[in-house]
Formats: sequence, C-alpha cells, structure tokens
Amino acid sequence: MNRLCIAPVLFILIFCVIFSSDPVRLQAQSPSPEDQAQLEKQLHALQKQISELKKNPEIKRELLADVEVYAKAAEWILRHNEFYKPQYVKDTFQVLKTGQQRAEQLKAGKPEWTEQTGTVIFGYYSKIDGSVQPYALTFPDDYKEKTSHRWPLHVELHGRGGKRNEVFFIAHPNGKGPGKDHDWLHLDPFGRTDNGWRWSGEEDVHEAIADVKRRYLIDKQRITLRGFSMGGAGTWHIGLHYPSLWCGVGPGAGFVDFYQYQNYKDKLPHYQDKTLHIYDSIDYALNSANVPVVTYGGGKDKQLVSSTRMVEKAKSEDIEIPLYISPDAGHQSRMPAYQDFLAKLLEHSKEGRPAWPGKKQIRFITYTPKFNECEWVRIEELDEMYEPTLVEGGVDEETGNLILTTENVAALSIARSIAPKVELDGNMLPLESAANGLLPQVYFVKSNNGWDVLKYEDSKTFIENPNQRKRHNLQGP
Repeated sequence: MNRLCIAPVLFILIFCVIFSSDPVRLQAQSPSPEDQAQLEKQLHALQKQISELKKNPEIKRELLADVEVYAKAAEWILRHNEFYKPQYVKDTFQVLKTGQQRAEQLKAGKPEWTEQTGTVIFGYYSKIDGSVQPYALTFPDDYKEKTSHRWPLHVELHGRGGKRNEVFFIAHPNGKGPGKDHDWLHLDPFGRTDNGWRWSGEEDVHEAIADVKRRYLIDKQRITLRGFSMGGAGTWHIGLHYPSLWCGVGPGAGFVDFYQYQNYKDKLPHYQDKTLHIYDSIDYALNSANVPVVTYGGGKDKQLVSSTRMVEKAKSEDIEIPLYISPDAGHQSRMPAYQDFLAKLLEHSKEGRPAWPGKKQIRFITYTPKFNECEWVRIEELDEMYEPTLVEGGVDEETGNLILTTENVAALSIARSIAPKVELDGNMLPLESAANGLLPQVYFVKSNNGWDVLKYEDSKTFIENPNQRKRHNLQGP
C-alpha cells in the first residue's frame, strides 16, 4: 500500500491515542425490558411524524433539523446501548417527549421553540455526511427587548466527557454555562462527542456558527472562541488555524502537540512526523499576532504546560499572550483565574475585530493549504507540503501599497481593494487594476523570475484547477 494512503490512517490512530491517554472504562446499563419497549415505541412514533413532516415542501429544512435531532439522539443511544447511568433512561424519555412536542408544533405551523430564550437546542444537517447534528444556544435575559440588536457570539468547546452522547448533550447541553448577566449569545457545539475538535469536529464548529448566523443577528466582528481541557485543545487549534474569524481566542489547558503531550521519545516515521504539522497547534503560535489570545489554568494542572509552552513560543516571536494562573487549582474549568481570563476576553469582544479590510499588518504561518487564509490574503499553493509557509507584511502607510515577504509559497491571492499595488518579495506588481479589475481576488504565481500576476482568463483557469494541484480542501495528505 502506498505510504500516502497509509499516512492519514496512522495519523488518525495517533490522535486516538492522544484522546484515550487517560481512558475511562464505560459500562453501559441496559434499560429494563419495559423501558426498552416503551422507548422503541416512542422513537418509532416520532420517526413516523418526521417522515410525514418531510413530505411538506413548505416546512423549512432548518426546522426539520430541530426536530430530527431528538429522534437521532434517541435512536443512537438505543442502537449502541449507551445508557451509562440510570439517569440516561429518564433523559431519553424526555428527549423523545420534547421531539414529539416539536413535531406536533411544526405540523401545526407553530414552532414555539424558535421563540424560547434561556438555553435552546437546535439542529443542522451537516454538509460532511448529511447527518443531523445538535448544538445549544443560550440567550441573554434581555434578548427579546433588543430584537434588532446584533449580538456578540461566544463559542465554547466542551472537554472530553467519556460518557457524553447526544441524549446526554441535549439533556445537559452547556456544562457550566455562560453565567448570569451575560450580554452575548452563547453557542455550545456538540462536535460529534469527543474527537478533540479535529476533522469532523472542527467542521461542526464552523457549521454550527453558520447555522446560528442564518437564524439570528450576529455581529461577525465580535465572535469569541474559548474552551477548556479538550475544549482548550480545540480552541488552540481552531483559533490559530483560522485567526481572522475571531475577536478573541481563549484556550485553557488541553494539548498543543503530539510528542511532549504523549511523552513520546522516538521520532515517528517521516510520513507520520510531517503530517503532525497539520494539527500541532504549537507550530501555529505565530498566528497569535493576528488575533488576541488569552489563556489560563491551574498551577497544579499538568496540562498547564500547554499554555506555558504557547506563551513562550509566542514570546519568541515578540508576541504577548496573557496567562492567568490559580496556583492551588487543578484541572478544572472554573477557578479564580477564570474571572480575570474572561474579563480580558470580554475586553476584546467589546472592541471587536477591525472592519474591512481588517488588520493591515499580518504575520501568518501554515503548513498546508487547508489552513490558508488570513485577513485579505490566501495561500493557494505551497512549494512543499508540511513545511513552514509564511506571508508577512502589510500596507505601507506612506505609499498605500502592500509590501509582503513570503516563504514556501508557490501561489497566493490577495483581495483587490486592499491596495493599489503589491510588492511581493521585491517584485512590484499591480493589484487594484489587475485582471481587468473583474475579480475580487487577484492571483499571483511564483516563477523562476519572481512573481507573475495572472490575467483574467488565466485567473479563471487557475481557479478551475484542471491539473488537480493541491489546494484548499484538496490538499490530502
């Protein structure tokens, strides 16, 4: 078998080891025969209601997802016998009851849950596999008093629960919750249980945010990402791989690499070692230059080292990441330092991201076309995969032109409106007037003689990618 085919599988196995480094033995307890029969009967009835609702073309797809997510949760817990505690039986009955209530409301054209506040469960159909996925959204107390207000959004990623499934998540959606008197919408994604917010879990974060944006007025300049433990690992990862999406990034604990976190002494084969650059967040510390990052942890928590290492790595690039520590705290998400941590994040939320064109100076690193965008620049192709790939620079205040230096970049695109011209590694090229001014992004390809700006027709061919070169979402491994 080709090594390139083996590498992704082995890479997934590596991360399975990471997530199970402290395994929890799960002993399911089946419901009583009477409860089992009643649950299956109610599930069948709900599934039948949903099938009938799907025949009505006037019912919005997003509202169907809000109902179907309850049926899926019950169907999966029954199929896989994931009743880890006696409470799960009661929770499953409640999930089915709520699903049936929603189905009846939707049939009557009165989906009352869309008018509820507090914490509400919603669903969406994932573009990955078409499956319905849940998330929880918590509203501020005064939400209904400000119907035309654009709200800040906080996205909080949960830690590893071991006994978490969709029934448990729907019944107990947001753990500690946003607290009292919060003035933002608070999103708790499910992230397909405990996959470290990688792969499909990462995509679930983006899809849940997009679904919230479709339903509610969200201030896209004031979206905060945070999380603790496995949620902290996900926050380090997603926050630094997509630095232009957030007004603040707040990870606590978690892990930021493979070797040190796993205490793995021997170097992996090169085809595995190189692909660790996809998700080792420590390699992306430079991107904290583009988004405010705040971290915290307990002085007695072994995972505090993830925060201290990231702070040190950022400091080596002349970037400051504030770190708040509760000396006597262990591995717990709420501690005295959490209040200072949250206060700092709220400062960044209040300020928000700068409006278009965003930050005019960037320092961006990646190792793969998967994570390729920062502000107004996109790295389209790399010279060599899984090697440090950089774009640094910005708008010159005197001339108004863009001055950028690159490393390991084979092709990139830049938003036309950012500057009249761009100097790429010493080559001065048109930007605003390039490609006849017909495309929002201007494409540049590196040649033996420096950089070339693509004309309109060449740009269209480049976008079509007829040779199937490694690009964003076509990058492999």
